[in-house]
Amino acid sequence: MADPDPLEESYIFWTNKGGVGKTTLCFQMLVAYAQAHPDTKVLVVDMDPQANLSCTLLTQLKVNWNDKHSNPGHSGYRKVIDLQKTLVRGQFPKTVLGVFQSYYEVSNDTGLPNPLDPSSDDIIVNVATYNNKLPGNIKLLCGDFRLKAIEGWVWRQSGHGGGLIPGWARERARFADFLRKALRSQYTGKYKNSVVFTDANPSLDVATEIALLSSRKLILPLMFDQYSTMALKSVMFLLHHIGVDDFKMTGNFDKEVFARKVKEHHAHVRVPLLHAVIFNKCRTYGSTLPQADSKIFQQQIQELFEIRRLVEAEGQDLARVFNFAGKPAPNTAKDMAKMFACHMTDMNTLGMISMSCGLPMWLVKRHRDSLTKELQMSHASASDVSKDVLVQIIGTKRMIENSYTIEDSEIMMVPLLAGLLRGQKQIPASKIHKILTDFDTDATESLGASSKRQKRG
Repeated sequence: MADPDPLEESYIFWTNKGGVGKTTLCFQMLVAYAQAHPDTKVLVVDMDPQANLSCTLLTQLKVNWNDKHSNPGHSGYRKVIDLQKTLVRGQFPKTVLGVFQSYYEVSNDTGLPNPLDPSSDDIIVNVATYNNKLPGNIKLLCGDFRLKAIEGWVWRQSGHGGGLIPGWARERARFADFLRKALRSQYTGKYKNSVVFTDANPSLDVATEIALLSSRKLILPLMFDQYSTMALKSVMFLLHHIGVDDFKMTGNFDKEVFARKVKEHHAHVRVPLLHAVIFNKCRTYGSTLPQADSKIFQQQIQELFEIRRLVEAEGQDLARVFNFAGKPAPNTAKDMAKMFACHMTDMNTLGMISMSCGLPMWLVKRHRDSLTKELQMSHASASDVSKDVLVQIIGTKRMIENSYTIEDSEIMMVPLLAGLLRGQKQIPASKIHKILTDFDTDATESLGASSKRQKRG
């Protein structure tokens, strides 16, 4: 029996629309996942040239709130720059760009192209070495502000034939092979499993194409507006060539659409399945959405169901578009919402503080003294809103055990992490409940990951 593909548990946060919160949501959810699964190695791949996710992960606060000693602290941005300047083999940066450079430039050691070895720590870094507030099971393939430089190389090599795999597919599949080797070689021993979280550029450029083809599950963040509804349509066209009537192209241009190229090379590459849609930055009144948001949400869910109908009408396989996680395909818009839709309250200032300081939102309150000094604020936004947001990320005991419906609008409030884990074993409800009822407790300790910090006396 063939070994399972280690990329089967790989999530990419992507929408071809900016400003929907992809990076913020990816950060919060990957840390929650890592804390809830201390026996799983979490590999983070930053394929966005802005490298914002890497900057957040590598940021260290200057002072620990509950430690006997102080840390000097550092900027995640400066650490990304340092990794760009750190040369593996004296030639390739210790970032995702270094992986691609090693494909296309001859090595100083051999005089021939000699791809970097994913089994070593030459290229993948341990996040806790830079940010000791985060779990020790998170590893990072750091982003690079110069990532766009790979485009010319990939396109040139794509035109070269030879071998069993056509050039277009070969150049876009080799990064997935790098990740497979990294997962198989590095994540053995005390770690039972591995998972990949990828953040990508909203533009469907070469780096994003490679990121998509290296992932198996798509997390699609949207907002409560008409532009996001249009983005949902265009994503399905770009990935699956669905809804051709709205996006019809003339002449030979249609042959160059990403989805058409993927279908042409389907024996070698495939796009991720839609796993969850996060409706981000919604407003809530208690447990309900305001009327305007509720109406737009219903329109977006109806559009999602219409895409499901179009897939069948155009003769495509539903199972090659949606990840039903072994369940029957939904037959109504309401059932589509139950299976795929998650809400996220607008994080406001809390989200900004969290990303600026390299802390998940549930640790903001614990480190509020350090935060006010770091950001030169008189008050850090770490009040009850952080608890409300955390409920939506992780869920309450009741939500984990029995997902419930908002009666007046029939909207499923599925916790984001529960949506991510659909089809898998859920986090024990007792651990979830503990962090919510004892909010000052360190989430690292509450969710079962190791922590060396002392408890308050």
